[in-house]
Amino acid sequence: MAKDDNYYPPKTLENTVRAPYNFVPFTDRQPFMRYTDVSKLPAHDELCADLLTGEIHLTLTAETPVFVSDGQKNADFFRGANGNYMIPGSTIRGMVRENMQILGDGLVLKDEDLEDYQIYYREIAGKGARKPLRKYYQDTLGVKPEKARSGKSISIPHNINAGYLVRENGLYRIYPLPKETPVLRVSRELTEKVFGKEKYACTEAVAYESDGKNVTALYQAENAPAYKERGILLFTGKPVQKENHLYVFPPIDRDQHGIDISEADRLSYQADCEARKNTAKAYQEFWKLPEEGQSKPVFYVNYDGHIYFGMARYLRIGHSHSIAEGLPERFRKMQKRITSQNELPLDYPHAVLGFTHNFKDENKKSSNTSYRSRVSFGDFEAISSAVSADEYKTVLGEPKPSFFEGYVQEGKHYSYEPNEPKDAFQLNGFKQYWLKDVEFPLPQSGNEKVLTTLRPMKKGTAFSGTIRFKNLKEDELGLLLWSLLLNDGCYQSIGMGKPYGFGRMSVKLDNLRLFDFAALYSASGFESAGRTAEYKPFIQAYKQFMNDNKSKTVPEMDDRPEIKDFFYLKKTIREDTEMVDYLTIDQKKEPKRLLFKEMYYPLPSVAELREEAEKDAPKYDSAEDATAALLLKFGAKTNSSNTGKSSKKKKK
Repeated sequence: MAKDDNYYPPKTLENTVRAPYNFVPFTDRQPFMRYTDVSKLPAHDELCADLLTGEIHLTLTAETPVFVSDGQKNADFFRGANGNYMIPGSTIRGMVRENMQILGDGLVLKDEDLEDYQIYYREIAGKGARKPLRKYYQDTLGVKPEKARSGKSISIPHNINAGYLVRENGLYRIYPLPKETPVLRVSRELTEKVFGKEKYACTEAVAYESDGKNVTALYQAENAPAYKERGILLFTGKPVQKENHLYVFPPIDRDQHGIDISEADRLSYQADCEARKNTAKAYQEFWKLPEEGQSKPVFYVNYDGHIYFGMARYLRIGHSHSIAEGLPERFRKMQKRITSQNELPLDYPHAVLGFTHNFKDENKKSSNTSYRSRVSFGDFEAISSAVSADEYKTVLGEPKPSFFEGYVQEGKHYSYEPNEPKDAFQLNGFKQYWLKDVEFPLPQSGNEKVLTTLRPMKKGTAFSGTIRFKNLKEDELGLLLWSLLLNDGCYQSIGMGKPYGFGRMSVKLDNLRLFDFAALYSASGFESAGRTAEYKPFIQAYKQFMNDNKSKTVPEMDDRPEIKDFFYLKKTIREDTEMVDYLTIDQKKEPKRLLFKEMYYPLPSVAELREEAEKDAPKYDSAEDATAALLLKFGAKTNSSNTGKSSKKKKK
């Protein structure tokens, strides 16, 4: 007896989503606004004696091989203008900004922090968690069963129309085929007789005869008599079902009323093409939007305010939610205020690292305002002998938001059901990769075109650099330092290959230098103006400032769940690597299919994993017992490693 679509088996490791990443949840509070008004921000054209200006000197050391691409097609490790290997300052800035958003109750904005588009999908036979997607897909396309000529039942998408997608004056529109000259079906057997072996994802100019619904005779255009009807034969992708035809489109009729494609629908289509570029590498030109003055035969459907189009009748369509609709409502409300009332976000990341915002007035006239960063990130140059590790080729399976079982709270999809509130759709939070050692061999593919070459620096390579800051308050400097240094025993993640364990970096503070402005104008000048400072008091000042400005119901900084989750991800080196790998094709089952199609339970939250680890951690009655356990596990060298003294006895 077949299992019901709603069947959920008992939860096991095999049917629960796993991934090399997880998420730090967005704060459940309003983003913290450090400044009440833009006029309160420190000016850039003066050095303020009551604020802090100085330099942070750091060393980053690769605890696993690290690869920061130079962005070229045949990528090598990034080099500076002097030809030396470096981690660019922009990479460090991006890392710090996201850490600031998490540690500083920052605001996440659409388009600035998160690309906003509809996730496209095709769901023909989904079960379990995917059953609602199947229904939404079928409703959109108007899929209904009908009997084929063979007598078998086949599904027909009745809402699908045909036409030509064109680009005119930079805009995209579809010219529908007239009702009296509809798209015509043609059997694959007939096309093979004319064009030889079966083709996929291309178009051919043809001549034909038809009975009004089906092509009865087919010719290559250049070999056909002039009186034959002319059109475009569309070779779609590989067939979805056995009863499958190809289609001939009569010539474009520009007298038809064109259907304009909105900017949002164009962006969503292009984002989907980009997300699938590895799997559709050989056919990228086929799926691309037409250039100016060109046209392409397409199928399309108008549904729920969107035009979905493509080169197959079973189109990929968008979920009812766009990605940014999954941001917390408090973030979306703040975004609306920023764009409609010219308010500026004055949270820590924007106030410290700067911003540019575009506005439109009531007449839709655009303007912008900006504030420069008060922090400058220099490049970090390799200071140890920078030796490349072996060259590796692998599939960089970047996580895609379309994998909703991993990206969306409770594994819910980007579409909602009729009886479900629209705000039930929530993104999981800030994506972070698990720390783990690199395991060889790396994942491979039989298709050489989808492989990426990594040329990393070896484990142990050190990079030194300087970060300069100007006119920061104590708490701002504290957050900057915390975002860089993290907690004891934690690591930063940098560069490509993080899903496979690359790029785990330890951070060491070499010097925190503050400038004394009174000394700047003394006889000894700049060289004597700097003083070395301890960093921990500034981090504590930040935490105290946040604790002093919280409501009674909000936990103190170190006790906030999202902060605990963040540092659990930054400290825990996973040894159960099979639980933090990508889901792959199951090679043992026939037919082979993607494992995530068999997933019934979503990605466990970091909080679940953290609390489970805390519960399983050994309990000690005293600090002495804990120390004794460490000595038993690691030996007496644990004690001496902090002092720099050797535990070995001197030879007599």
